[in-house]
Amino acid sequence: MLNPTNVRVIIPPIISIIINTENDIVIARDTARRLAAMVGETPLMQARFSTIASEITRLLLKTCQTHRLDFYRIEHQSHQGLQLSCEVDWLHGVCYERVVCGLQQKLGQLADDIQVHDTDTLTFIGITILQEGCDEKYLIAATQ
Repeated sequence: MLNPTNVRVIIPPIISIIINTENDIVIARDTARRLAAMVGETPLMQARFSTIASEITRLLLKTCQTHRLDFYRIEHQSHQGLQLSCEVDWLHGVCYERVVCGLQQKLGQLADDIQVHDTDTLTFIGITILQEGCDEKYLIAATQ
């Protein structure tokens, strides 16, 4: 299937997990590490992705709500990466820059790209890491 440049590709998540208890931190971390290994990522990328997943899960648990964490494989031309995303309706209407700044402070250099999408009915975040040597300006996120 041909994909013209600058066209967003929507790909279903590889796996999704439900977050609602402290045990889900371990499940999210293990799922992210295994997924990264399964698609052939280096041990460093596996560690980065699993750390992001566990930190986001910790943040989600503080809301005392149930969340779904979706894991994606992203590909565009020769560039590849992994992404996790989740709906965060409790952030609806919050300043985008503040959310991104807070996530950047929390995640440090682990994430290559942090996006917050806010629509009339849905707010979600997407956090992406790229394979070594990939330039993020060529990446099209495969999110909802």
